[in-house]
Amino acid sequence: MPNPGSDLSSERCPGGMVRPETSMALGRAPSPATRRPDENRVPIPRARSFVILLPIVHQIAHQTDPPANDASPLWACVSLTWLASAGTGLGWSGIFFIAEQAYGFGRSQNLILGAVMGAVYVIGALGAGRFVRSFTRSERFSERGTLIAVCALMAIVSLVPALTESTIGLWVFAGLYIALSGVLWPLVESFVSGGRAGARLRKATGLFNISWSSAMIVSMLGIAPILKDSPRSAFIGLAAAHLLCGVIALRLLPAAGKHGEAGHGHSESELARCRSLLRVFRIGLFTSYVLHSSLVPMLPALLERLGVEVAFKAVLASAWMFSRFLVFLVMERSEWWHGKWFTPVFACVLMAIGFVWTHLLGAGAMPGGSRAMIASLSVLGLGIGAMYAGAIYYAMEAGGADARDGAHIEAGGVHESMIGLGYTIGPLLALLVLLWL
Repeated sequence: MPNPGSDLSSERCPGGMVRPETSMALGRAPSPATRRPDENRVPIPRARSFVILLPIVHQIAHQTDPPANDASPLWACVSLTWLASAGTGLGWSGIFFIAEQAYGFGRSQNLILGAVMGAVYVIGALGAGRFVRSFTRSERFSERGTLIAVCALMAIVSLVPALTESTIGLWVFAGLYIALSGVLWPLVESFVSGGRAGARLRKATGLFNISWSSAMIVSMLGIAPILKDSPRSAFIGLAAAHLLCGVIALRLLPAAGKHGEAGHGHSESELARCRSLLRVFRIGLFTSYVLHSSLVPMLPALLERLGVEVAFKAVLASAWMFSRFLVFLVMERSEWWHGKWFTPVFACVLMAIGFVWTHLLGAGAMPGGSRAMIASLSVLGLGIGAMYAGAIYYAMEAGGADARDGAHIEAGGVHESMIGLGYTIGPLLALLVLLWL
């Protein structure tokens, strides 16, 4: 196990990342007799996934994380984040395309599914602090042990829709898996933020954001080739990803770094400033996920209107993820946005433009095809990315400085619950609009 304070340039990320072609291999391939050379082929070069990962490799190889307050190794946190996000990305975004193809869900059913997922995510996230405390009171479990247990449970639940063709399996997954996901992310964020503050925390949260956002892109590209013939097989890859997460936590991740004053030294004025900005960014975060979650369940139908083929829907729909990823790269490498009220305001403007533009294109009220849709989704992703980066940074900075037992988990839980609340209200609002129209 590497020294937590060792130079990251001397460490390599573990080779546990799931490549898109691995996920593709999990699908049921048609027999040679029935397969046509041009059937269901999506021109997604293998190099694309590698290119997406290059910025992460570059960041980890060229940054150091000096020893301070026993911070967990950043490369191990980033590796676990990437794998977990490759799974939860499928659970949050890819599931609507799977529901459409495997279960025949339409816009209304997808919106109801999204609202249920958001509600259970709020429950899981808000209960994360209490859940972790109940486990860590026992001498058998630490935060790391709880993390391993959650990963194992998520792997088991992921197999339910893979092993049954009934929609019951999908709803069981939506309830249990998403609730566990609400517990997972505050735990992971605890390892990322523990023992780090200021510029070190900004770099850590930046790499955290780069890692999970790039993994979601790869996840969406990975399911694209299997959507038509064997969409449910994606859940098998999801289970494998969470099992690997448990292995990383077991073998490579020590205890989380210190929180409270020992790990986040700030003056009272600095903490007051962080908390003020945190309140603003949390409102913006909630708004961003209301917009995002009301749109994503409808994307399959909107893209259908534009004449996008099934195999390309998930690829085109990931355009906003690419632009969000680019925002994370920029904000990780700069400090100009710290303490600036301009950041959340500009992010809100971008989100509004991207959201309205996308809906107008899908409704045929504006001229433009798939290229215009990529542009509109990209603008939306820029705003969502800026809002998320600010919210997670100040949640970890202000929440990590709280010395109360489990307060750092609760801070991450509140952050995630804002996301879940947006995921709940967004689909419900969209459903009301559909019923009214």
